[in-house]
Order: sequence, then C-alpha cells, then structure tokens
Amino acid sequence: MVPLQLTVPLLLGNLLIPRTTTQIPITTQIPITTKGIRTVYANDGTVNCNTYCRGIGGKSWNNELPSDWKGAKCVGTNDIQNGCASQNRLERTGLTCECQRDDTMTYNKEANVKTVHDNNGTVNCNTYCKGVGGKSWNNELPPEWKGATCVGTNDPDPAGCASPNRSQRTGLTCDCQQSNTPYSIPISW
Repeated sequence: MVPLQLTVPLLLGNLLIPRTTTQIPITTQIPITTKGIRTVYANDGTVNCNTYCRGIGGKSWNNELPSDWKGAKCVGTNDIQNGCASQNRLERTGLTCECQRDDTMTYNKEANVKTVHDNNGTVNCNTYCKGVGGKSWNNELPPEWKGATCVGTNDPDPAGCASPNRSQRTGLTCDCQQSNTPYSIPISW
C-alpha cells in the first residue's frame, strides 16, 4: 500500500500552521487465516455450528463464507458448554462459529439431507444413517431428526449405501436423509 500524505491545519494559540502528515490507508477486508478459518456471526442458534458450517442449498448459510469455498466444517464456537455439536436449538444472539475450509466436505444440498463424515467404515452407510441406540451415530445428525436413511455415499463400491466393505478407513462420507422411520434400537438378549 502506498502511504497518503495529507496537509492538516494545526492551531497553535492564534496561529494556524499547515502540517503534513503521512497515513497508511485502512482496508475493510475480513482476513482469512492461512488455515482457511472464518468466524461467522449470523447463526441465530436454531442450528448447531456443525450444521451451520456445512451450509445449505449447496452454499454457505447466509453467504458468510467465501464464494470460492466448496465446503467447510466447524472447528470451534463460543458455545463452550456444548461445542460444535450443541444440542441447544434455542434462538439466541451472539453465537459465533469457527468454520474451516474443507472442499472435500461439500456444502449440504438440501435441508433434510446431511453429509456425515465420522463413519470409520466398520458399518455401511445404510447402517450408519439408520443410527444406533435410538439416535444418530456420533451425534452427527440434527437431534430433532427421529430417523434417517442413506441416499448416497462416496464409497466406490457399486453397492453404494449397502457396500459390504467393512474395512476401517478414513474419508468415508454418507449422505443421510431425514426419515420418519425411527433410528435403530438394538435388541437386548
């Protein structure tokens, strides 16, 4: 940036003396850290920060994240009691979310479809989306959902959601769609 030189009058007693000052222009750009983390402020609390950072309609909520980002994940929040996966869905002011760019986690396309990332591969996406113990695996799906079914996965197996591959692995994603079918409850013997 090129410094600006300004001549400003200085009043000394009854004398008006011209004075030249040098100023550096101030920018109003919001900085993005080298790790691609952006603090967002428009979440009213009706969704948790995990959901907020994951976006809706194929883009970020309220267009708060840069348009060249393809996806993001929550890495922090000022909701210190509950964190990114807060079960608190009360409308509230002052909630902030720290969203980190992650183009491998593309923004959610529809409000009732969520892409989940914590399946370690030991169950297929059909099983993962159906949940365990009456709730979603790893609390990845919104708590107000009563059930979900798999509608897609990045598993290269032709069986897709029903892939028989049970190898533990990273990077597996499942697209779970909200369903009226309740989450699976294990039968006790």
